[in-house]
Amino acid sequence: MIEDDFKLSRRCMTCAYSEPPKEGSICGSDVAGICRRNPPVVAYGGDDRFYTEWPTVEEFDWCGEWRER
Repeated sequence: MIEDDFKLSRRCMTCAYSEPPKEGSICGSDVAGICRRNPPVVAYGGDDRFYTEWPTVEEFDWCGEWRER
């Protein structure tokens, strides 16, 4: 079905805002990439430490703000 193909093509894995995580990043192995559409978010790192990170995405995630590469 054409509509299903259209929906599947507009996923994080094909979005201009998504990029693979950098080597040595704190992203887990199940993360397909990071999203640069929005600013980094503050995360709690334990021991009362906080850090910032880009939102992580999986390849079939979607958000409604997809942009062609």
